[in-house]
Amino acid sequence: MQTTEITNQKLHYVVVDDDPNVSVILRRILEDDDVKSFQNIAAFTQAIPNLHPKGIFIDIHIGYEDNGLDLIETIRDKWKNCPFIVITADEDEELILEALKRGANDFIRKPLSPNEVRARLSSRIKDIDEKIYSEVIEVFDLKINRTQRKIEGPNGTRFLTPMDISIFIEFHKNLNEVVERQKLKENCWGSAVVSDNAMNRKLFEIRQMIKELSNQARLKTVYGVGFSLENK
Repeated sequence: MQTTEITNQKLHYVVVDDDPNVSVILRRILEDDDVKSFQNIAAFTQAIPNLHPKGIFIDIHIGYEDNGLDLIETIRDKWKNCPFIVITADEDEELILEALKRGANDFIRKPLSPNEVRARLSSRIKDIDEKIYSEVIEVFDLKINRTQRKIEGPNGTRFLTPMDISIFIEFHKNLNEVVERQKLKENCWGSAVVSDNAMNRKLFEIRQMIKELSNQARLKTVYGVGFSLENK
């Protein structure tokens, strides 16, 4: 769970590979300069509290001792809805199957093909979005039914407005991460003008709803930055 104070929530790609050229290649392929690169597991693990990935690429064999497969459980616990792709030059099919079994979304063999990287990343993002926007969304011990417009928890049921649902979806996409106020406005209110006071009132309603219904979730305010839906 993230507990450090956040001042910048800009998303980036994360690459864990002992070959520094891989991150350079991915920058060019993805046409994005904001790529955080790590050449060993220790450096990546230490940086986790400050990372906000929109996509993760990890090699299976990292140096002589590190194995990228060992990171999969940590990554899935931290970023449930982030596309995570294994990259490898290893021809062993068992390793690929093991990576997918543990929770990787996909794999790409080296040398990297620009078209393949873009296509697989795009497909995995689409898969994750479809999962997120399914009829019933589970957030810790809460279930949000988009069709019936209601939220259920161990302590009861409440009905939701379309705006409530949009807010819960945005938090679900970023569980345990801080969602900046401006990002919440853009993704939930769109082009509609909303004052800070109106937004605060709506978030207060959402917080009270979570507090009443859930034994596990809480909506935390990070003052001056935004909000985080996280496990107690």
